[in-house]
Amino acid sequence: MGEERSPCVIGVTSSLEHWNKKGLVISPDLDGILSGVILASRYNAEIIGVYHTNFERECRLFRLGDSTNEELKSALWVDVDICSSEIQSIGQHIIHRDLNDTLSLRHPHSYNPHDTLSRSWRSEFSNKFPYSTSDLIIEGLEIETRPLSGLSTLRCLADSMYSTGSLMNRGGNNPVQWNLDYFAGSNYLSWINGEQFLVSSENLLELSRVQSTLIANGIVETNPIYSLGFINRIRGQAINPSIFSSRNGLRILINSISEIAGIQDVHVRGEVSGIAGSGQIYSHPRARSNQHHHERTADYNDFLTEINAFSYAFAYGNNSPANSHLPLTVSFVWND
Repeated sequence: MGEERSPCVIGVTSSLEHWNKKGLVISPDLDGILSGVILASRYNAEIIGVYHTNFERECRLFRLGDSTNEELKSALWVDVDICSSEIQSIGQHIIHRDLNDTLSLRHPHSYNPHDTLSRSWRSEFSNKFPYSTSDLIIEGLEIETRPLSGLSTLRCLADSMYSTGSLMNRGGNNPVQWNLDYFAGSNYLSWINGEQFLVSSENLLELSRVQSTLIANGIVETNPIYSLGFINRIRGQAINPSIFSSRNGLRILINSISEIAGIQDVHVRGEVSGIAGSGQIYSHPRARSNQHHHERTADYNDFLTEINAFSYAFAYGNNSPANSHLPLTVSFVWND
């Protein structure tokens, strides 16, 4: 008998079996690019779009090169959770209000780790998936990651624990337990959760070197609110918006990330050639009780249908102030 597959491998490979292996749409940050680079190289696929959930106060799908709407709809959208039956996505954000939510708008083969280990906004939000989408895909494809390699460093910089400072302030064993229960004890994640990672000056120097390269090639540097050792983190690891109007900025950034990761044969359709579609950022009406509209809606699936939802993620737990915890885009319209 072969070695038993982890829940991550089962979930990711099952989802990827239903993708046509042709096009990829990525989110506009380091995690999205790294996820797209890995999948593009593994399956000889092509990055053909970038989906930005908040660009000039609306969500926008940027078309790369001559990609058609049909290609974009049949692409795999990574590092974003789409609630459209037309679009298959892989993301890692909390998308359930309650554990038993149906979410009928989702594509049947979209995947999220909370589909496997149930977490919702109302239940165990603080124990949500603590890693990145690139972690999800790399472990799901069983790609070995050596400590201090370029891929290892990029994974750390793309990781949500690094970006929130919880590598040193975990407040519990959530990352360790997720590694055991979901990844079946990944060697890389065991290393990043261990003391050796945190005290290694060699690792910190490599993080600093790679981060400087990313910033030089188009990842936004912001004023940090946390530092790991002497390294100020890249908050959100977002692409500089100027790249979307530059001649070859996106390709330079993707190529630099591919080179650092040691990944070859990454195909990008071209630079941004237009806006393939856009949607509104939904503003939640509030009751006098300071509740969200979705809190006052008996059926969450009905609520998403009612407002014509397209993508969303619960960003904060249910003890956060109203109007802060459900970034959501609606009424997405495709352009010709």
